Amino acid sequence: MSIPTHQYASTRSGFALPWPLPALVLMLICSGARALPAHAQLAIIDLGTIPRCNRCVLPLEPGLLLGEPSGPGIIESASVGVIHSTTSGMYGIFQVGGDQIALFDSTGAFVRRVGRRGPGPGEITRIIDANFADSAIVILDYLGPKLTRIDFLGRHLGDTRVDVQVGRFRVVSDTSIVIGSMDRRPSRVGLPLHQVSIPSGAVIRDFGSESGEWSAFAPLGQSVNLGLSSVTDRIWSARSDRLRLEQWTIDGRRVSVITGVLPWFPKPQSEAVDGRPPTLLLRFGVDASERLWLVVRVPDSSWPSVRRQGAEGLVYQRDYDRFWDTRVDVFDLGTSQHLGSVTWDDASVGLLSIRGEFALYRVISQDVEPQVALYRLNH
Repeated sequence: MSIPTHQYASTRSGFALPWPLPALVLMLICSGARALPAHAQLAIIDLGTIPRCNRCVLPLEPGLLLGEPSGPGIIESASVGVIHSTTSGMYGIFQVGGDQIALFDSTGAFVRRVGRRGPGPGEITRIIDANFADSAIVILDYLGPKLTRIDFLGRHLGDTRVDVQVGRFRVVSDTSIVIGSMDRRPSRVGLPLHQVSIPSGAVIRDFGSESGEWSAFAPLGQSVNLGLSSVTDRIWSARSDRLRLEQWTIDGRRVSVITGVLPWFPKPQSEAVDGRPPTLLLRFGVDASERLWLVVRVPDSSWPSVRRQGAEGLVYQRDYDRFWDTRVDVFDLGTSQHLGSVTWDDASVGLLSIRGEFALYRVISQDVEPQVALYRLNH
């Protein structure tokens, strides 16, 4: 299933979300501060103080190609999510808004599709996000919302109704996940992270904000971007329109902040600048080697004019590549070095964790049918 259009809810102008969610409406709701226990030794890193190597091109090495030219192993959409299983080595590919996950083994060979469409037990209506959890696949379904768990053979392991607004999620233990979303209930306003029990669906803890900076009044205020981490008990979160990355423990303590002003991402970009699409944080994370990966959607050099619908801008998903390019930068936080960058004429580059090390992925065309290409950093 495809999701043809996306729209920013903005008072003046807007564009499509970097991670599209089905029928997502950016609601304007009140936000307030929630005080968390005081903690010491907050690590703050200013990327603006790290010397940039403007001529350094990231040494990316092409890796696996996932997808078949025909049959059940084809890639059906240019907008996909890719996940990796540490225990089995399998890769999973899903379409946001779809109802199945294509599984590939560690060599890139297609294995099977799992999941079936429907509203009943063990069935899926619209995938919001999916992740591997040990020997199972956990799928967050828009309808309900609910968590559906299936094994690698597609057998149904259980369904759990979730008591929180849906969004992307990270698995933090065998029994819980953290969902990034701006729930509209008064007790959760301004708190973007929610630890949820997998067996019961109940919210264990709401956290992720100390001073109420997660205000849903601002454009993109409900766009909670979850970063990747090499450890499961830490969660990175950010808003898509600004360069401020926060790391939280799952017990609700903020332990580090990465911020700064960069030439290609100088300030909050919720609104268009000179009529251009805004710069947006698409993916990010800190790998096991203490390298920060920033995947940023930047305006295409030949951006077209944006179709207006009232006070808002409207961008069709099929036209993303005409409006945006994707810039990837890697910073070594241990040595305070900028390792380089690469820019692709592609609006939908993803970031994947493979046993604590990261890989980029993008959909490319090989002959007729598209495939998902993986790129690793050549050490």
